[in-house]
Amino acid sequence: MPIFIVKNNPQLVSPIHLTKEDEHHLRRVMRAKVGDEIFITNNGGVKATARLTKLNPLKIEITEKSIQPPPIPLTVCLPLIEQKRLEWAIEKLTEMNIAAVQLMTTQRTQTRNLTQAKLDRLFKISETAQKQSLRVQALHIYPSKEFNALIGQTENIFFGKIDSSQENQKQKPRFLIKTPSSLFIGPEGGFTKEEQEQLEIKAAQALSMGTTVLKTETACLVLASCLLSCCYY
Repeated sequence: MPIFIVKNNPQLVSPIHLTKEDEHHLRRVMRAKVGDEIFITNNGGVKATARLTKLNPLKIEITEKSIQPPPIPLTVCLPLIEQKRLEWAIEKLTEMNIAAVQLMTTQRTQTRNLTQAKLDRLFKISETAQKQSLRVQALHIYPSKEFNALIGQTENIFFGKIDSSQENQKQKPRFLIKTPSSLFIGPEGGFTKEEQEQLEIKAAQALSMGTTVLKTETACLVLASCLLSCCYY
């Protein structure tokens, strides 16, 4: 069962109003009946269980509320790529419950601009994934910034690189789950020498991607998963 997002009602108090799209999904797709239970979130960390007491007009009774843990404080700095591939990456990163995606351009990024319509589409993709994965806070998606400007204001950086050294592949990153961190993903062709030097200046931790070349959208999931599997508290 998906979770339904109720905006502009932070305490989730009655009356609960769903969007027309969500009401349609509840009635026509899920074929809900009086007495059925659903999940609701205020999109700010509160998850509620609710019961349908009437279908027409729709009435919802909150039966239980709880505060959920915040998303993992990881921002994935993702270079602009072809829209459909970008949408796929956003969907999967939403499901992984990371905090944010910062779109960016690098010296080798082929796509330089993202229209407002395409950005809005990313928000829509993310919201759908949020509902399906029962995530209680939205993924923050920040408009694109240039690599040079972005890295200058970022701390606790990780990035991926191809490395055939088995010794380096055995090294585990130190990812502190309570410390906001950023994961920089290279574009097609990777980071330039100058960008690599900037990462080194910032004492960024390199994550090995093994010996094969990964597409950008694949690399972001592989490397994010690597970090999440090595959390320290």
